[in-house]
Amino acid sequence: MKNKANDCSLNDCGCTELKRRDFIRMAGSSALLAISGMPLMAGPFNREDFDRLVPADKKLDPGWVKSLFERGVPRVYKGEELRYIGMPVGGVCAGQMNLGGDGKLWEWNIFNLNPFTATTGPNYLRPIDPYDLKNIPIQQGFRLKLNDRSIPLDRTGFSQVTFRGEYPIGTVTYQDQKVPLEIKMEAFSPFIPFETKDSSLPATMMQFTVTNRSPDTVEATLTGFLQNGVCGYARGYYEGVQKNRIIHEEGFSFLECTGSRLGVAKEKPQIVFEDWTKPTFEGWEVQGNAFVKPVAKSSIPANFGVSMGDGEYLVHSYFPEMSDEKTGKLISKSFTIEQNFITFWIGGGNHPEESGLQLLIDGKIAFSATGKNDGAMTQESFDVKNYLGKKAHIEIIDEVEGGWGNTSVGKICFVDQIRPPMDMLEGKLDEGTMGLVLFGAAPGQVAGINLQS
Repeated sequence: MKNKANDCSLNDCGCTELKRRDFIRMAGSSALLAISGMPLMAGPFNREDFDRLVPADKKLDPGWVKSLFERGVPRVYKGEELRYIGMPVGGVCAGQMNLGGDGKLWEWNIFNLNPFTATTGPNYLRPIDPYDLKNIPIQQGFRLKLNDRSIPLDRTGFSQVTFRGEYPIGTVTYQDQKVPLEIKMEAFSPFIPFETKDSSLPATMMQFTVTNRSPDTVEATLTGFLQNGVCGYARGYYEGVQKNRIIHEEGFSFLECTGSRLGVAKEKPQIVFEDWTKPTFEGWEVQGNAFVKPVAKSSIPANFGVSMGDGEYLVHSYFPEMSDEKTGKLISKSFTIEQNFITFWIGGGNHPEESGLQLLIDGKIAFSATGKNDGAMTQESFDVKNYLGKKAHIEIIDEVEGGWGNTSVGKICFVDQIRPPMDMLEGKLDEGTMGLVLFGAAPGQVAGINLQS
């Protein structure tokens, strides 16, 4: 990847790191390095020092070596510095979980679906906002109940929140002049040296210390809550139930969150909007000369690679006249959206906005799809559940001349659900159990609720 002269990773990084070639050239000429005002840690080296891969004498500066063993001062973050803190607190190979600067958990990448990219790609430079609700798939947190007040343990509830990260332990403190109690939370994963199994537990531990800073006796309650995220993806396709229950055992209480299948979701019958079995484009308005007539898949030479998984007929702007130079458009009749999804098979050229299939709602393009520069067709779908009751129509377009200047579309259907290949929850990526555990004596108050989905 070619970057700008001063880029160290991504465009507009803006850093002034020494470039790798310059570093090697300076080292090879026995230059005395002092980069960005940093003290010299090793060297200087001569040419013969590099005759061996690892010189016996590293020429480490004694003062620098001594500094490695000196106890430093931990960095404490506060204010806006808390906004993008994300310290991993998940077990080894147990999914990603981040502890935020104010103690809330975010980036719940524990469902094998990888919904977020907070620690990959450009988000290193422009991290996602952990306080944006769309980036928080699971609602979770702790609250302090004080008299008739319920105060969240985060930046919205306490005016003075600090974070100290000493991996693998993150320490968050909560203070406020209007709150007589100071709370310290220590969060970590149970990492145990040389104990891989115990260090791979999918668990995040949180320990709270509450200190009364006032001269008066204070009665308070600390509560925790956790949304049931089991089968959060699969529940969009199946009829089932999410269950929460409280389990009391010796030494702990457990809020258990599970999901169970009742059966395949009831759905409306599929409607075939177009299967191209008529000899003409009856019901469609034809513009231009790209689309001549529906084509039987069996009539297309095998070397063109046209294939589709559903139906024997399709519309193709290359056939039957075998030309990429023609352009045109097919416009469907208007219809009311009454199902949750529109599915279709599509292939041909990859030219967004110039070829493919478009869904127009109230006269405006709401969804579009194009081919992949491939004769093989793939099934695509538009999720239109938010547009139920709206008027819409479909346009199939080919406005491209030349190479891959063609569009192919197979059967178009209106369906209520799009189900994965299996029709059971068991074995789904987001199926399992999650929960919130309180160690010690049984809590004074508990609340559980069963949620039908």
